[in-house]
Amino acid sequence: MKKLNRKALIIALAAILVAAIIVTVVVVVCTRNKSDATYTVTFDSNGGTAVDSLTDVAHNSRISEPSAPTRLGYVFGGWYKQKELADKWRFNRDRVTADITLYAKWNYAATLGLQMELKAGGTYTVTGIGSVTDNVIVVPSVHEGLPVTAIGREAFAQNGNITAVILPDSIVSIDSRAFYGCTALTEAELPRRVNAFGEFVFDGCKNLVKVNLPENMTLLPKHTFNGCRSLAAIQFPSTLKTISERAFYECRKLTDFTLPSALETIEINAFSGCHTLTSVNIPATVKNIGTRAFSNCVSIDTLTVAKGNINYYSEGNCVISFGKLIIGCKSSVIPQEVTVIGEGAFQGCKGLERIDSGDHVASLRGITAIEDYAFMGCSSLKNVIIPTSVVSIGDGAFDSCETLATVSFSEAEHSKLKTIGKEAFAHCAVTSIRLPASLTKIGVGAFLGDKINVSYLGTTDDWISGKIMVCSAGEEDVNMYDRDYYDGLCNVICEASDNATYPVRYLMKDE
Repeated sequence: MKKLNRKALIIALAAILVAAIIVTVVVVVCTRNKSDATYTVTFDSNGGTAVDSLTDVAHNSRISEPSAPTRLGYVFGGWYKQKELADKWRFNRDRVTADITLYAKWNYAATLGLQMELKAGGTYTVTGIGSVTDNVIVVPSVHEGLPVTAIGREAFAQNGNITAVILPDSIVSIDSRAFYGCTALTEAELPRRVNAFGEFVFDGCKNLVKVNLPENMTLLPKHTFNGCRSLAAIQFPSTLKTISERAFYECRKLTDFTLPSALETIEINAFSGCHTLTSVNIPATVKNIGTRAFSNCVSIDTLTVAKGNINYYSEGNCVISFGKLIIGCKSSVIPQEVTVIGEGAFQGCKGLERIDSGDHVASLRGITAIEDYAFMGCSSLKNVIIPTSVVSIGDGAFDSCETLATVSFSEAEHSKLKTIGKEAFAHCAVTSIRLPASLTKIGVGAFLGDKINVSYLGTTDDWISGKIMVCSAGEEDVNMYDRDYYDGLCNVICEASDNATYPVRYLMKDE
């Protein structure tokens, strides 16, 4: 028994010794690994300029303070250990013992001297620049102990010195034309919770590059960014339902945006003149697209409509609604079911070369109406064949198609064409045209430009008896025109009456 106890004691002692050795080794290894460890310090600048991370920072070492970031409208207030900015990092004392992120604190640097107006209810509205000469305007959130909640109508309008504007979260209203014509303005930081937004707010801010839209916005008013030629990108709030008239008119650099999934209405000329826009996808929720919404967008080559839209669909790189083609582009192919080319559908498509066969756009066969300005400014278009089905050609339909040399009517003797609108073929290269006998009205300046030889398939009696109304400026009451400008003469050859000729005014200008 004693022998066994002795043996057991030896075994127990050996086990204790082995355990002690293992613990010692682990402690040594851990101590050595801890001391050899390196970490990464990341700097979150909280909206300021980026600060590079520090890597391979030794365990338990101090770090040097990096160069302070900058943020427009704010003063840097140091680095903090938590997002809540509770504990400041002390570079002369604190040590790095793990991977960490430090957060920048910012102090709002309000501009003093702005013109303010006290409103009923105890709030202030900014009404003018006041005595401020700074280029960067940082609107205060509080004035004389009361909140600043609004930017008044035309508060900074036509100011050519302001380059940037920062608005505090206290602002809930921005009135019409607040920054209208601020030509030097490049950046605007708007509060997220603005609930009242006026018209023409940034109209004419031609150098505006960066701006954010408030969250929960449902209506983007008319002319908001009209003429903002430097604006390249915009992010729409998910709640937006209406993009109003000329909201982005002539935003020539605008290419980067996605229309929000809640969008219902795109009004007339909303994106007209966005020259660098290459593709458009219409959301399924859209119920109404105004005329010429994307006219003069010369670079568009892809047009799509999201599945599920019951008002519009896309086919052949066209946007179509109930048989009317409302948006086309330089790579469109007109589907057979289209019967109307809508107002301004191809306006400004400079890359469009032909519409009589399928190289760029399919035949116009089956089309009954070509509406106002449908192909206006298609400067590469050379030939047009008008099928017998077309009843009307609208005002300015082919105006300024500078290389358009041939306009012909397929089987003209069977044509159903009744009207040619004013300036329908103005400023084109057409030198002769045969007009079908079915015509009843020709608008003022229909062939405005150089002299043109006009052949009419009907009789002289039809031409001069009043069957065809050849309009003058006075008859159409177009006051903007100088009557003398149209007071040219061209000879109409009436083919059905032994080539009898009749001089007609107002079809064109006699250069």
